Amino acid sequence: MATSSNYLYWLIVGCEAAFWLVLVLALAARYFLRHEPLSRFLLLSLPAVDLLLLTFTTIDLRGGTTATFAHGLATAYVGFTVAFGGLAVRWADVRFAHRFAGGLPPVRRPTRGWQALRTELQLWLRSIVAWIITLALLSALIAFVGHEERTRELEQWFRIAFGSVFVWFVLGPVWNVLFMSRKGPTTIRPAKADEIDALIELAATTFHETYSGTDAVGEITDYVATHFTPRAFADILADSSMTLLVAESGKRLVGYLQLKVSAPPPCVSGPVPIELSRLYLRRDTIGTGLGADLMRATFAEARRRGRETLWLVVYSGNDKARDFYRRFGLVDVGLKDFKFGSKTYADPVMAAPVRAD
Repeated sequence: MATSSNYLYWLIVGCEAAFWLVLVLALAARYFLRHEPLSRFLLLSLPAVDLLLLTFTTIDLRGGTTATFAHGLATAYVGFTVAFGGLAVRWADVRFAHRFAGGLPPVRRPTRGWQALRTELQLWLRSIVAWIITLALLSALIAFVGHEERTRELEQWFRIAFGSVFVWFVLGPVWNVLFMSRKGPTTIRPAKADEIDALIELAATTFHETYSGTDAVGEITDYVATHFTPRAFADILADSSMTLLVAESGKRLVGYLQLKVSAPPPCVSGPVPIELSRLYLRRDTIGTGLGADLMRATFAEARRRGRETLWLVVYSGNDKARDFYRRFGLVDVGLKDFKFGSKTYADPVMAAPVRAD
């Protein structure tokens, strides 16, 4: 019995290693060899690892071995791999594509606010699915072996399942509500010359997050490489006609805005104009009120500079951004061509008087 248990423990470790090895080979075939059929074949073969472990567990029990903790653990491993395997594949694919194929940077998991709570709830519900699969497999194993004494050890996993679901709920969603959902203090301040690397990371990440899916990945990457450079940010910080403000939370830059005194297009008729040329925030801060804070800081800086009209150009396909700006009194006043990669867009120009509050 001890020998078969040891074999099972090692087989579980081996299956986990095989899962990641096959996954890496599949991603290498996709991004290095550009061989999508081979990559797809390897990805589709991942369940074979689980099937191997489940088959060995079944044969071992059917052959007369008394069930041990290892047999239940092997079954739980299969259940959780089925439930969470897709997440692991997507996690690895995004990072592989970003590192080796110029893909979008990974989105940092939210830690605060409704998005963080929703993520915790989704993971908890997925754990329930994993346990349902596990208990279904255990019930099938017990019925297949047909020997109550030899499979008694497997019954403890029903208690483990319910305990795990409860503990996960407490340490996941409940913990998030009690300790993590409150909005942390955020400071909006002028950007500093000694944080250019952090500014580049922030600008590149938020640009990718905002426009992913709207254009070819290569064009987004080219734009980032051209416009978000140390020289570009050094020039912005040194230019008296520009203001660059950043939002900082917990020593992390989470958003920024850029104002520029420039000649507006003819459709902007208000006096003493200033352009809001950029306003971006990290995806995991959307819905926390940070965007509104940045807009209030925008109007405050415009007033400080003695400007009377705020104008901006917004991507025509970003309806959420346009609705957001309308909340602060900006209205469409015309169109302005914007060349991005191989395409030229007629993007809306929005403007409003600089607010007094």
